[in-house]
Amino acid sequence: MAALLDQPSMATSEDPSCKANLQQPGQITVARALGDALARAANEAKPLTVKIDCFVRRGYPLAAGQEYCRLGFVVSRRTKATGYGLAFLMDWNQRAVVPESVECY
Repeated sequence: MAALLDQPSMATSEDPSCKANLQQPGQITVARALGDALARAANEAKPLTVKIDCFVRRGYPLAAGQEYCRLGFVVSRRTKATGYGLAFLMDWNQRAVVPESVECY
C-alpha cells in the first residue's frame, strides 16, 4: 500500500478498468483509482476488510524480484472472495510499483 501511495500521480495502465466513463481519453492517476475504490467501499452496506496480497501469475512474464499484488476491499466474512480494488506489478528490488501497471478489478 505504501508503494502505491508513494506515487499518487503515476498513471494507471492503458486498461480501461479504472474508468467510470469509457469515452474519457487518457489514463487516470493512482490516487484517483484508489479514491474511487475507497468511495465505493464507504458506500457498502456490509462491513469490509482490506485485503493486500501478492502472488505469481503463471504464464505471465516477470522480471527477477517482481510479483503481482492486489489491494482490495472484501466483504468481511468472505475471506476467499477477491472483492474489488487495485491490482499492480510490484518490483521488490526497487521497492516500487512498476509504472503504468496499476489496474482496477
